[in-house]
Amino acid sequence: MYIPKNEPYDDLFQEILLQIWKSHQSYDPSRNAKFTTWMYRVALNTAINSLRKSKKKVNLVQMDQGLHVLEPDEDQLASDLDQMHAAIDQLEKVEKGIILLYLDSTPYKEIAEIMGISESNVGVRINRIKKKLKSIMKSGYE
Repeated sequence: MYIPKNEPYDDLFQEILLQIWKSHQSYDPSRNAKFTTWMYRVALNTAINSLRKSKKKVNLVQMDQGLHVLEPDEDQLASDLDQMHAAIDQLEKVEKGIILLYLDSTPYKEIAEIMGISESNVGVRINRIKKKLKSIMKSGYE
């Protein structure tokens, strides 16, 4: 596996070594398994903590003072909504039922129970229905 040099991996490796060094006295051979297993757990926990910390970091970006808030075009939204309803009306009954449940934020598990299909099949069907709706919508614009 290729790991680029001078990347966060080097920092993580150093942090793992530091944590092992700091906590090596807490290793108790009578209570813990092998030393290598204990070392692995320290390394794993350090890596997980590092990942959590990196996700919490927020990148601040200087915003341009000249930005303006755009108001949505009500007429365009109404037109798009009408086109979406027309596209949904062109679907088969089962497809229409699945996509309407999905649009109502119904969980996949519940859709599966209602429709009498598996949960994974719900996801597959929703993706296919989305593609079909995109195709219907594109043909409406042409």
